[in-house]
Amino acid sequence: MNRLPFFDDEQLTRWFRRKKTELSCMEKPQTLLNHLRDHDLIPEDRYKRVISVKSKDRLRTRVYELLDWIEKKQPEKIRPFWTCVFRDSIMEVYPTLKKLHSSLSDGQNLKTRSEPAQNPLRTRSEPGSLESEGLLEKKRVQKRSASPQSTPSKRKRLKNSICGILFLTTSSSELR
Repeated sequence: MNRLPFFDDEQLTRWFRRKKTELSCMEKPQTLLNHLRDHDLIPEDRYKRVISVKSKDRLRTRVYELLDWIEKKQPEKIRPFWTCVFRDSIMEVYPTLKKLHSSLSDGQNLKTRSEPAQNPLRTRSEPGSLESEGLLEKKRVQKRSASPQSTPSKRKRLKNSICGILFLTTSSSELR
């Protein structure tokens, strides 16, 4: 399903800016660059400048510069860019694009800075909150039990359990 119509240009531009590095690190970007050129999203001279590079590091730098150029000089092409790269034939070649497309469905990456961030430690009254699941109290007890006199193994167990709780919190918020 194409989710792009649900987002305005400002949101897509912000998301593009946040994903430029990730996009520039894709392995063998030749097919992607061909596709962008074929859809008139990048001019021939810039295309040639990027594909002429042999070094992987230089190639990543050039791809990033190309994406940066799109963002700064051709912002009206950002929506067509996403439409173009989210075609099934291109996403099959580049798993990174498939992941980005999937992450669009939650919409969290597109929120504006002025929107309040969701608090991962929700209120008591909210169903499914950490406190109602007993996880928050467990975390508090574990924090209290960690003292400077605790052994390295206790600190490691505490760290692992806190990481597990944070993972559960993050995972449950991503599912919503």
